[in-house]
Amino acid sequence: MGSFYAIEVLEKAIEDVKELLFPFKATDWLKMILVVLLVGGFSFSMNIPGDIFEIGENIQHQVEAEGGAQIADTAFTGMMSAGELLQFNIGLLLFMLILLASLVSTLWIVAGNIMEFVFVKICADREIKILNNFSGNIVNGLRLLGFNILVMLVFGIIIGVPFIMYLLLGIRNIPFFVFYAVLGILLFLIVNLVSMFTTDFVIVRMLEQKKGIWRSWEEVFNLLNNEWKQTSIYILFRIIITIGTSIIGAIIFLVLMIPVLLIAGLFVLITVSVYNSMATPGIVIGLVFGVIIVLLVLFLSLTIRVPLMTFVRYYSIRVFEKFANNEIIVN
Repeated sequence: MGSFYAIEVLEKAIEDVKELLFPFKATDWLKMILVVLLVGGFSFSMNIPGDIFEIGENIQHQVEAEGGAQIADTAFTGMMSAGELLQFNIGLLLFMLILLASLVSTLWIVAGNIMEFVFVKICADREIKILNNFSGNIVNGLRLLGFNILVMLVFGIIIGVPFIMYLLLGIRNIPFFVFYAVLGILLFLIVNLVSMFTTDFVIVRMLEQKKGIWRSWEEVFNLLNNEWKQTSIYILFRIIITIGTSIIGAIIFLVLMIPVLLIAGLFVLITVSVYNSMATPGIVIGLVFGVIIVLLVLFLSLTIRVPLMTFVRYYSIRVFEKFANNEIIVN
């Protein structure tokens, strides 16, 4: 059993985490929290309230009923009624908010891809430096982003073509659904494996050999293919480690949340006893406290994830060193 790379490096990866993160230094941990925040991903809810569409329909009905030209004239001459002006301002505000959310989301995704390289670089150099590593890996991050987009496009096309056939040809027999389900599961597994190997090995290769993503993927594929047994064991242990770290993180989070919830409950009782629940001071205090609790929960979650994600990253780097004939990557 000791001959398997995935088992050999476990103890070394734990030691790597201790050397990078301890003794505890607040500034280093805050930097790592930022790294984990961006690498871990962040999604924006793009659910548009139904009121937007109702407002749009109301405006359209008004234009049709009262005459498009007249409404247009009043819009540009500043003669809108109070209700129309309010609807226009609300619609414009919501449009700007959606546009801003889309822009921030795009920038977040780009930064997250760049931060993948920063994370590996921090682990390899054992120096928690963000700005220099970030600026030096912008091109690599854009390459990774382009690769991920291409993978998802291919996935979407392969899944989408049978679905379009289903819609156009009206195929509703059981064999088709079985084929579609099996295809979906296989593609899901393939996409996740590609994503895992890209994050765990290809990024490391790109940094160490100063090569593009396609050339690095070719070399990584050859290494994995030449030692398929080691690759299989790594996939198995990688899944186990992912599940294990998630469970450990959840347990630690729940334990730390107990005092937070107790304090929050005590605060609510005091606030309700001092202020009427519907009184303005009580509402304002409640909102402020709610925001503080949300930020505290987010901070606790990210802090817990720092050593866990650092371990996973070191683990994959150490395994790749074995695949690459004991090439030294971590200083």
